[in-house]
Amino acid sequence: MGYSPAYTGGTHNQWAYSMCADRKNKTVYVGGLTLFDNNSTTGNVNCNYMAKWVASAAPTAPKDTNGYWYVVGTAAYNGVNGDVYALAIDTVNEIVYAGGNFTTAHDPSTSSNISVNNIASWTIATSAWGALGGTANAGVSSPTYIAGQQAPIMNEPNAGGSGGGNGEGWGGGNPVQALVVDSAGNVYVGGNFTKANGSSTDGLGSSFNNIAMWNKSTNTWSALGGGITGQVTGSYGKKTEPTVYALNIFNGNLYVGGQFTTAGGTTTVNNIAEWNIHSQTWIAMGGTTVGLTVVTNSAYYLFYSGAPAVLALTSSNSLGKLYAGGNFSTAYNGAASVALNNIVSWNGSTWADVGSGVSGADAKDGTACTSGAKKCGDGAEVFSLLLNNSLFVAGDFRYAGSPALEVNGVAYWDGTNWHQMSTDGANDPGFQDDNDNWQDPGDVLCLALLKGVGASGTGILYCGGSFSSTWTGGAPGSSGGGSPCYFSIDYTAQFAANNTILPINLMSFNAQYNGAEKDVLLNWTTATETNNKYFTIEKTTDGEVWDSVTSLPGSGNSNMERNYSTFDPRPFAGVSYYRLRQTDFDGHSAYPAQVAVVTIPDEDVNGLQVIPNPVSNLTTISFNSAVSVPATVDIYNCLGKLLNTIQVQVNTGFNTIPLSLSGYDNGVYIVTVNNTVSQYSAKIVVCR
Repeated sequence: MGYSPAYTGGTHNQWAYSMCADRKNKTVYVGGLTLFDNNSTTGNVNCNYMAKWVASAAPTAPKDTNGYWYVVGTAAYNGVNGDVYALAIDTVNEIVYAGGNFTTAHDPSTSSNISVNNIASWTIATSAWGALGGTANAGVSSPTYIAGQQAPIMNEPNAGGSGGGNGEGWGGGNPVQALVVDSAGNVYVGGNFTKANGSSTDGLGSSFNNIAMWNKSTNTWSALGGGITGQVTGSYGKKTEPTVYALNIFNGNLYVGGQFTTAGGTTTVNNIAEWNIHSQTWIAMGGTTVGLTVVTNSAYYLFYSGAPAVLALTSSNSLGKLYAGGNFSTAYNGAASVALNNIVSWNGSTWADVGSGVSGADAKDGTACTSGAKKCGDGAEVFSLLLNNSLFVAGDFRYAGSPALEVNGVAYWDGTNWHQMSTDGANDPGFQDDNDNWQDPGDVLCLALLKGVGASGTGILYCGGSFSSTWTGGAPGSSGGGSPCYFSIDYTAQFAANNTILPINLMSFNAQYNGAEKDVLLNWTTATETNNKYFTIEKTTDGEVWDSVTSLPGSGNSNMERNYSTFDPRPFAGVSYYRLRQTDFDGHSAYPAQVAVVTIPDEDVNGLQVIPNPVSNLTTISFNSAVSVPATVDIYNCLGKLLNTIQVQVNTGFNTIPLSLSGYDNGVYIVTVNNTVSQYSAKIVVCR
């Protein structure tokens, strides 16, 4: 595995705050950048706080042969007029949503600057910026920051799961810090604001407090049950304004993380809460003390208050887990406290530690950290989470796990162990800060993942933030004398086998034996699909040799729940295992983790067998007979109407009879073999 810079050029202060991946077009959108440099001949290009990295052959000789930077728009009209702290993508409608602290989007489709107020939509097909709300007061506004109080200054919405990647914001009172898109294309928005579309309440009189939903179909804003409120007191006695930093949709409900104490005005939640989308109610998470509390130490943090905060969320419906990251050390299951280090999992009812989490440490040269200035990894924080079989974790930390494994800002958890991400194994993994003389880990603020790119063709994990280089790679340098803030990690060898990028989010996969029909019904549900061409059902009895059962077309790109079903007309006797294979339009295949198990009595499968099935024209029916007698083969449609009768001679023992279905339409048919002693029947699927 190796690191390589997606070269940005520019000055020392340029950060990548947020990212999201457009996997269909092999593009990563990046928020926070103000310029980039594809090659030394063209020099820096202004990109107005947002750019896109296309992982494909470059039109001119680039500094990075793995891709090329582009503005989001045209040279004259691109990007927005302020920082972009959150990004999310609607993969079905191919729309990128950008949130942050800005008022205007530079729209190339109208060659004009349009008023958007801290959130805007970029439609990929038409290359057009749009406002959410449709009036001069579109978007969200009016942060609650008051002079003399601790401003909300950090953000890391979820990178992964529903809604795509996001990022981290820097600066007081940023209105939009988190975005996620649901299966209907509606956008949930979190941050620090009190108005949407210029109003402090929605049409039902409910207040907008730091969280809202924009309805794509009606172009209107709705409040969420009074929103998120309650100041949090930090280590230095300062109070932080209630702010939402992370959003994720898990098992059909919205999960909200940040710095706050109350949801809906009355429910105590402590920095994380669940919004039941169907009942429109807030739910506390945890035991005697709800939520996630207590900072891990009182050292200086990127957000200086030293107050607990949830900065990142990601989830998997198929694994049944939600992960939260940030700056906290305690959760409660009932009255029992769970000790944590800035990262935790939630299975719907119980909190659990994740391998002793991640932590800060002394300087790289072994000297102790000192207070009074941010130095040498003093306070650990998780800013970004991305779940794809393994859990990728990014932030400001030196170590992962116990005993401590040096990782420096980025690591992954395989469910059992923590792993480094480095160019040379155990030596100097991760990233270096951009101004601490190689003593502090870099601040990795956001993650994004693309499949089918990079030298190995498996995929690339992109890391954005504030860092100057990998520890071992040396600073790449730039014409501006500063450091790039955006790196890619190429999957090879050790990552490719265990960290396959799954283009589907599988919610369930089940197999059920139907004794009456003597077949196995298989059904599954996906939450999202990306570039998904088709599914293949496979089965085995020993876990080693897998036979193909049938294939069904996928939904291509989908951001809504999809249900599938098929059947296995010829199940194996005894215990059988079924699995899904998913295949992309580009030919890549992957296996989701779920396997279904069924047990079938031996006597149930000693009837009529049809091979192949489904069939296009010719198939063979096979069965055992106790006598030698004339028999009939009857073919019925699915309504029970007899379509054809064939006279055959049946012999004692195993019989095989060829059968032509070339004149039959696509569909399901029933074939029976009748003699004076017994009758056999089976389903046949005609599919061309």
